[in-house]
Amino acid sequence: MERYRGRVAMVTGASSGIGAAIVQALLREGLTVVGVARRIHRVKVQHISQDANSDTSQPPGKTEDWKRVLDVNVLGLSICTREAVQDMLSRGVDDGFIIHINSVLGHVPAIDDVVVIYSASKHAVRVLLEGLRLDLVAKKSRIRVGQISPGAVMTEIWDYQTKFSKEVAVAMAHMQPEDVAAAVVYMLSQHPRVQVYDIILRPPGCVF
Repeated sequence: MERYRGRVAMVTGASSGIGAAIVQALLREGLTVVGVARRIHRVKVQHISQDANSDTSQPPGKTEDWKRVLDVNVLGLSICTREAVQDMLSRGVDDGFIIHINSVLGHVPAIDDVVVIYSASKHAVRVLLEGLRLDLVAKKSRIRVGQISPGAVMTEIWDYQTKFSKEVAVAMAHMQPEDVAAAVVYMLSQHPRVQVYDIILRPPGCVF
């Protein structure tokens, strides 16, 4: 991680959950972190010491709910990635790293009708990452890319679910945001000749 100390990392969804844990982990490693999120007041209180999605029940579901999931998980991710890569390339940065936070649901068929749109968005993240990797190869860039695909993580997302109560979620096999942040640090810490492309995290006892 020494090569990244003092350099700038941008973390999206930094107001809570996985994003906030990644901010803390990177600060501890000596990086300068720019945290972005819709709830800016919560980012401002971050110091060294997932933005919650709305209910994703579909189908049936409201078009605006579907659009919100796709806007955040697919379009927002794509725009942020495009801007970050273009900025690196324009400045001649050849050892940068793009890490997407995906989900284990991006690697399996939709498990039920509740998370089908969410699962679809996470499958899209996988395809977009491979497209980005191939584009960088074509540009002869050494910028590395990867994704972290966790199973259930105890974040605020459970406060917005209608099918599962918070108590049910707590009883499930789950991880903490810090576990995902540790995987990010591991991915970054590998030698530049190594591109750890995908890390799947599952808590013991996970059924999918």
